[in-house]
Amino acid sequence: RDVDPLRLITAEGRLYLEGWCHRADGVRLFRLDRVEGIEVLDTAVAEHEGVERRDYTTHLFEPHEGDAEAIVALHPNALWVRDYVDHAEIGTDDHGWLLIKVVTGDEAWLKRFVLRSAGNVRVVEPRRLAEQVIAETTASLAEYDRSTDHS
Repeated sequence: RDVDPLRLITAEGRLYLEGWCHRADGVRLFRLDRVEGIEVLDTAVAEHEGVERRDYTTHLFEPHEGDAEAIVALHPNALWVRDYVDHAEIGTDDHGWLLIKVVTGDEAWLKRFVLRSAGNVRVVEPRRLAEQVIAETTASLAEYDRSTDHS
């Protein structure tokens, strides 16, 4: 990703870079211990009009305008997700899966994350997002069945 850095933030014992992400076309936080490499580009940092500095004094990932909230269920094999996404734990479902609320500025990222979880993470709310994940999973399985059917 190409990112124009805005500032460094230390929160909850971790260091983050707040920057304008050109791919997302918006401000994003990048947890520096998860960055695999950094390359300084020859391009100067651009000014981005209307960029609002978020206040992180109360909590790092408070919902902001345009952010989406979702409730996801984590299978016991997926409890590691708690270390990967900022969340609030809200209980368990009838099957013993941990329910967490996550806030994301990119609902498409959340959908991809759930689809890659091999069934260990599922969207509970919003229902429309859960239905999108179900539809994409169903379509993928149907394509897999078509491609492996040799009769």
